[in-house]
Amino acid sequence: MKFTVTWTEEARNELCELFLAVTDRVELSHFVNALETELARRPESLGESRGGQIRVIMESHFGVLFEVRPDDCLVKVFHIGWLW
Repeated sequence: MKFTVTWTEEARNELCELFLAVTDRVELSHFVNALETELARRPESLGESRGGQIRVIMESHFGVLFEVRPDDCLVKVFHIGWLW
């Protein structure tokens, strides 16, 4: 089953801010492309559960908060930011 990956406006804005702030835009681009691919394939097995359908991924200097809606085959990314 393939999931549709969507980003909230806030998450898109955070991604734009990250892209402007990072020194290695290639690394960020690779991370986001791989993230979207994996979220479309197997979102329920990525990262760690934060209760209900909310999950978090902490990888490659970045953290991502997202919700999986299996009945709708939908993933919604809420936040993306630096891991410090």
